[in-house]
Amino acid sequence: MYEKEILNVYKKCGIHYFPIDCDKILNAYGYTVKTYISAAKTTKDLKSLQRYSNDAFTQKEKKLIFYNDSVCEKRIRFSKMHELGHIVLGTDDDTQADAFASHILAPRPIIFAKKLRTAERISKEFNISISAANQSLVSGFYVPDKDGQAIIKHFGLSYLCPELLWDPEQKPKTVPITFRVSRPVPPSYEDWKTKTIEIKNALVDIESKIFLCKSDRRYKTLQKKHKELLIRERWQDE
Repeated sequence: MYEKEILNVYKKCGIHYFPIDCDKILNAYGYTVKTYISAAKTTKDLKSLQRYSNDAFTQKEKKLIFYNDSVCEKRIRFSKMHELGHIVLGTDDDTQADAFASHILAPRPIIFAKKLRTAERISKEFNISISAANQSLVSGFYVPDKDGQAIIKHFGLSYLCPELLWDPEQKPKTVPITFRVSRPVPPSYEDWKTKTIEIKNALVDIESKIFLCKSDRRYKTLQKKHKELLIRERWQDE
């Protein structure tokens, strides 16, 4: 998702390693980044900024981005890239900006290329929260398309496998990376049929729980699981 736009950001800002420098990227787009505290003249002003958004917001006409620095660093990084998503995509849709932030902080092609299989490793590699790292693991069947391969080639071996570049007689250099996709062996019909039945039964079960749910928090959790099951059901059908 958004691989083409994200690659353009990496190229424009000279990003070749992770975790990315969020302020460097925003500055490259001509935006000045300020904390809520530095922007507020009084306690009342500070509370007004936090009521407007507890994370961050952008004043496009003044090229300013304000963010709440009283939260953890990983949340701040996500908020900043959320604001960049609005700028790059030219949209006011927060869902799209969230998706953009998730993918630019932890691009799926790089997760695929480095074979990062746990939320803990992803969190450490990209300096994102465990919750955000879990989001990147939802798609277990991800295989990079043309734009995804372009992101992998942009970073190359200098980031992906730096140990392969060391030569004591020379300075380290970037070697073009050859990308090959190794596709999984298709499951047997019986395995496919069994898995399909399991998913359909799980959908019926979770839909009944959603119908009877009385807690907003529980409802959101169930809705998220329901969406994941629908995606898995679509993969089965394909």
